[in-house]
Amino acid sequence: MPPLFNFISLGLFLKYLGLCFFSVIGAIQVAAGGRGIEGLSLLPASLRRWQMPGGVALILASFAVFFAITPEVFTPGLAGAELVTLFGLGGFLALIFVLAIAQVREGLQAQGIRPDEVFPLPQCEGALYGLSSEANKALCLIPDPQEPLLLDGMASRLAREGFLVMVLHWKQPPGFEATMGVLALAVEHLMKDRGIGWVGLVGHRLGGDIALRYMGEDEELKTAVAIAPFLEPEKLEPGLEWLEETGFIRAWRRFQGKEETLRELAPLRYLGELEGRPCLLISQAPLAFPKWDNIKTVEVDEKPWRMASSERVTALVIKWLRSCNKQMRSKRVALV
Repeated sequence: MPPLFNFISLGLFLKYLGLCFFSVIGAIQVAAGGRGIEGLSLLPASLRRWQMPGGVALILASFAVFFAITPEVFTPGLAGAELVTLFGLGGFLALIFVLAIAQVREGLQAQGIRPDEVFPLPQCEGALYGLSSEANKALCLIPDPQEPLLLDGMASRLAREGFLVMVLHWKQPPGFEATMGVLALAVEHLMKDRGIGWVGLVGHRLGGDIALRYMGEDEELKTAVAIAPFLEPEKLEPGLEWLEETGFIRAWRRFQGKEETLRELAPLRYLGELEGRPCLLISQAPLAFPKWDNIKTVEVDEKPWRMASSERVTALVIKWLRSCNKQMRSKRVALV
């Protein structure tokens, strides 16, 4: 019985494998450059303009070198089974190589900014900013549990605007009950221990969903801002968008283990229970839900995870908080 595969020689095997390996890497770079997929990019952002032409050049060079060093390709050689196997193996190795290089190339994760004070909470620390000012308004910032340091820059900026700011630095991703309990303790500390009557919430990604849910339950909160919230469990399904901002491992961690918590939060269900209190949703794409007069949506051309450190998004949040403060003052004047 003849063997299932006949690769003729090791040299021919390696030449075909190299052709597929390098040409697929080039094709991946063309696709990643066209869609801006960080997790499939071999080049840093500073050289990203060369990604697509570099990918095309790599494809052309792969074929040119292959035909130059493989004159036997024009004689009877490998059959379909061998070629399919080599192309599949080469493509798989190319994908693994690109994912690994993108992961290694990824820069350091965001570093936290030293807070003025740290308030201990279960499974969490409340990093306080703005204690040096005599703030009469406070904000509780809720980062996504998988990226607890991403909102520190925004917290520092908001503290300079005159707010007392507490950022929840999650030590581990909490479940639904733990999340609600920690947030209740944080809000209570700002209102009772710090003596501040005006408290609002600002959340990012799953933190935005948490802010919307808790806002619907606590009638004393004045406003909530949800930055790139998921809103629905379907938004957690795998796809290339997972890799658009980071490497594979970090992207996988960002999305895993949240479906059950998001289903229990049910933020869309609680949007209608804000009783007229103003709420802002910032997203990259249009959000589909019933419209209420007190809920404003803003679309920005920013990747969801990068919104946490975006100056543009921070400016939108500050503008929104100022408008809420003006509305509160005008209501007091009208009542007088």
